[in-house]
Amino acid sequence: FLKAAAQAAQEQSASDFLKAAAQAAQDQVNELKLGALELAEDISGYTEAFVKGDADGNKEVEFGEGPLGFRLEGTLVISVDPCSQADRLGVEAGDRLAAVAGYQVPDFGPDDVEGEERAMKLVKKWLK
Repeated sequence: FLKAAAQAAQEQSASDFLKAAAQAAQDQVNELKLGALELAEDISGYTEAFVKGDADGNKEVEFGEGPLGFRLEGTLVISVDPCSQADRLGVEAGDRLAAVAGYQVPDFGPDDVEGEERAMKLVKKWLK
């Protein structure tokens, strides 16, 4: 009887552990989903132009309402969601923002950390 009771207790403990682990994993998934939604809202403003590499690669795009469908690192597009507005408009990873909502993004050199930070802050402000 004691052996069966000990085994039942171990099984119950394992079951409780698995339930707690599953709940913790679900909580993390929910946090990630919320973060993704907040990020999508952060960049769902009005973006007008992108510059890719040189003057010959300039392209102007105008977004409608809703999620834009790309992610930025500073002023550089690092990814584009398939079938999104950005994808349909021809935005590509590697494109760099030149203007947002009619505002020119300030130029900065490759080693100009302060200039890049200033540009990033302005872009974030304009995309809200």
